[in-house]
Amino acid sequence: MIYGSLYLPDESIIKISEEIKINIDKTSKRLSLDSLNADTLNLEFKEIDDIVFMEYCYFQQSTSLIFSDLYGLTVYYVSFKHRIAKKIEQLNRKENDDRGFCQIRFVEIPNGCIFVYEAGIICFDNLGNVKWHNKHQRYDWIFIGIENGFAMYESEMDGKWGYSLDDGSELCL
Repeated sequence: MIYGSLYLPDESIIKISEEIKINIDKTSKRLSLDSLNADTLNLEFKEIDDIVFMEYCYFQQSTSLIFSDLYGLTVYYVSFKHRIAKKIEQLNRKENDDRGFCQIRFVEIPNGCIFVYEAGIICFDNLGNVKWHNKHQRYDWIFIGIENGFAMYESEMDGKWGYSLDDGSELCL
């Protein structure tokens, strides 16, 4: 898997791997994904005006890509092999949320990855399928890392706890 963060000015071409590049044209609200092994996939985004920072995870085995932007409401999935581009998960956000709290990142785990954001955590298998999604509205809950098969969080008020990477069940310490 390849993980990355992208800063996107008004027009950008970003190379994710030797096979994949992303072309962002925010003025036409178009995102083009080019693959050496497949035709270009063009995606239209309602929220592309606000895309400035994007996180992605590219699965080399399945030639698929999962991504979201810092202020977006959705996680997207693209399969270059099957020429599919779709929304796969709605984030626990509203359009009028305070953007000062927004944060996103992918973290590699055995057999997949997790997507951590300010109001939840999503676990994906190594093909990019959603395994589970836990949502919360506590912006003071801080993701601290992976320990013994759990995505660990802590906060000053609630202490330390984790979510099982297998099924998302909560472990309180």
